[in-house]
Parts: sequence; C-alpha cells; structure tokens
Amino acid sequence: MSVFDHWHPVLKSNELKSKPKAIILNGKQVVLFRDKEGLASALEDICPHRRMALSLGSVKNGRLTCIYHGMSFDRNGKGESPGTEDCKISAAKFECLEFYGAIWIKSANSSAPFPYFDIEGFGLMDISRYSISAPLELVLDNFTEVEHTPSVHAFLGYDNKKMKEVVVEPEIDDLKVRIKNTGPQKKLPPLFRYILGLDKKDLFVDDWTTYFSPVYTVYDQYWVDAKTNEPSDTRLRIYLFFNPISDTSVGLITFTYMKYPLFSHFGLNLLIKPAIKQIVNLEVLRDKKILEKILDKNPNIAGMKLTRFDRSLGPNRKRIDRIYKGNIA
Repeated sequence: MSVFDHWHPVLKSNELKSKPKAIILNGKQVVLFRDKEGLASALEDICPHRRMALSLGSVKNGRLTCIYHGMSFDRNGKGESPGTEDCKISAAKFECLEFYGAIWIKSANSSAPFPYFDIEGFGLMDISRYSISAPLELVLDNFTEVEHTPSVHAFLGYDNKKMKEVVVEPEIDDLKVRIKNTGPQKKLPPLFRYILGLDKKDLFVDDWTTYFSPVYTVYDQYWVDAKTNEPSDTRLRIYLFFNPISDTSVGLITFTYMKYPLFSHFGLNLLIKPAIKQIVNLEVLRDKKILEKILDKNPNIAGMKLTRFDRSLGPNRKRIDRIYKGNIA
C-alpha cells in the first residue's frame, strides 16, 4: 500500500469552480476539475502526449483540454486528439469524491475505507487549509502533544504554572493512538467563558485519536466541572488531516465542528461560530510558525529527551511506516 491508496481531502469544495486546479500530494501533482455534470474529477497533472501540465488548460464541455495541443480528457482519463482520430491516449485517473464540504482523492485501484465522521449533534464551524514547511512526523508530533500549548497557544491549552497537574492517559493499539489529557485550562477572556457557560476553575479535556489511513487526528475538546467532574454541554470536535506535500512540507485541512446551546446568554451564542473559526485558525497558525522555527527537522527521534507528554511520538512513526506507507517489516 502507498500513500495514494488512502483517501485524502485535498481541496475545499468551494475552491474548485470552472477552472482546473492543481494540488500536490506526496510529490505528485494532481489536477482537479468539474465535468459537465459538475462532478469533481481528478487526473495526474501531466498530459501523456507531450507532458504539459493539464492544470494549465481549460474545461470545455466537461472535458479537461490541454493548453499545448488540444488533447482533451474526460473524468475517467479517456483522451481524444483533435487532429488524430485513432489516437489512443489516456491520462492516469484518481478516484474522487466530494464529501463534508471537501474533495477527496485516492488511487483508482485502492480499496481503502473512507474516513467517515462522527458528527451527529454537531454543527460545522469551519473548513480551512494550511501548509507547513516541516516533515509529516514533526507536524504530527506537534498536534499530538499538549506540552507546547502553554507557550504557543492563545486559547486552547493548559496553564503553564499547573502543567504538573495535567493527567495524560494513553491508549494505543495496532491501528490507532489515543491520548486523553485533562488539566487546568489556560486563562480565557471573561466574555468567552460566559458565552460558553464555563467557570474559570473548569478543567480542559483534550482527548484525541490518531488514525493512519490516511493520517488524521480527531480531537474531542470539552470542559469538566472541577468539583462535580461533570462535562459541559459545550464540545468541540475537530478533524485534522495531514497531507504530505513533500518530504519537507505538509498540507493540513481542518474540519471544525461544535456542539453548544444555540440560543442562550441573550443570543450571544450567535457569536460562537465566527469566534471559534478565528480561534482555531489562530492556534493552527501559531503551531505553523513554531514548527517552521525548529532548527533540526530530522524526523528521527533518536537522542531526543522525551517527556510524559510525548508518548505518541514513537507509536505514531511506527504506524505511519506500516499502515500509511505500507512498509512491512
């Protein structure tokens, strides 16, 4: 199994309109376009005739037309030459789906299952894309430990003075890595606490599970009453997909969902959606900035002095290699 055998969300649906769009996944350029019915389609972004980038062309009558010699291709890669009627030409295709407001691709011959979301009762807050100049392993490291949140994050994280109180509970099996973190929340603005119905002494729970077909992490983030240990009604669920662009860069796509009482606090909860969108975006950009400052971006963890918050680093690498990249020892 290779990286391309897994489903990857590579573009937001509203980013693909009438013109073709190029993306890069694991060093390979792929062109996305919409056919005559408006269905998203994906081909390898190279014309098999004379190797021009198909993404530089246009879509005419639902066919992707090369800018160089006018070769055109349907959603299945079947090609036609305007000047040579019996020319047998085809472009390599990818299986393509449009789901959850994004466009997903995988190799045409793969049988990998689609990563369906568990979002019943949650409302969509935002879908965003980012790129980070760091290897896949280091980017995943950052997003699967909370020790950096006191220093790097503005909202979603833990109080630096009380990090020793944070409880870290790992749960690891052959297919996934789960880490549940519970501890004192960073100081939040009073208005934000009020809108969410939180007390400043509430504990923040960051409970995530990382899967490896493709590589993505599901975050369940919520608060619990420090006295009663009862969870709040407010809950974030974030799906974060890690798409390798090259050996030294990663594309992220976040799907942010939230469960909260819609009409309360005099309607101030209507501010939640734009606020959460801005907060998640801010935190990811802060993570991006700090990751790109790492001096040695070698993903090998040998020689690192790891802490109790780094329990996912080794298991993540083993599952990336075995499940995602298909390297069987």
